[in-house]
Amino acid sequence: MPLLTIRHLTEYSYRQPVAFGEHRIMMGPRESYGQRLVSA
Repeated sequence: MPLLTIRHLTEYSYRQPVAFGEHRIMMGPRESYGQRLVSA
């Protein structure tokens, strides 16, 4: 069983047909006032 599963669906509506290209999601921890990113 995977540690983490993400499911995401985004829908767009256009008047004319469109072609879709490659999509990539880039995720990483975010630095903030109370924490600092040491490595990822």
